[in-house]
Amino acid sequence: SAGGHLASYAGVRSPVAIRPGLQILVYPSIDTLTPHGEDGAIDPWFADMGYPPTEESTHLLVTSSAAPAFLAGITTDEYCPSAENTDVFAKKLEEHGVPYEYALHTEEEHGHGCGVQDWWRLPCEAWLRKRGFAFGAVDADEPEQPEEPDEEPEEVEDTAAVEVKKKKRRKKKPKNTAAAEVSP
Repeated sequence: SAGGHLASYAGVRSPVAIRPGLQILVYPSIDTLTPHGEDGAIDPWFADMGYPPTEESTHLLVTSSAAPAFLAGITTDEYCPSAENTDVFAKKLEEHGVPYEYALHTEEEHGHGCGVQDWWRLPCEAWLRKRGFAFGAVDADEPEQPEEPDEEPEEVEDTAAVEVKKKKRRKKKPKNTAAAEVSP
């Protein structure tokens, strides 16, 4: 929650020279006023209580130079509702052309995830491998093969309802490297 806010802040606000190469945000608190309404299990963050002010909600700070992100959210999370956090962050990343992948858990009884869960861990591992940040075989008997950038994420074995959205990096146009001819 708060750690996700800090990590997302580093991914969007750090000077480019020290900005992380990517973000992994699992159940992050993005909007500092979340949870909204009376249904939240905790009180929203208020600046007069030492929390980041509203204008530091990281979805408001996304630019095209933000680090690519892997997001994991749960629709029924009472602490960091996906609709108020990961959904709004994903929308801003997309608006600014920042690559991201989003694993959204929609199983009703799940609540707040708190911990490593296969429904987001497996797609996150595949995402890290595609970016060269993780290596290792999925099956110990098979050698690791680099994945092609357009491959789908691995199947999640449990039967929980999970939706994975991907936004791919826009391909840059190649620079014209041909030297200009000079006539005498």
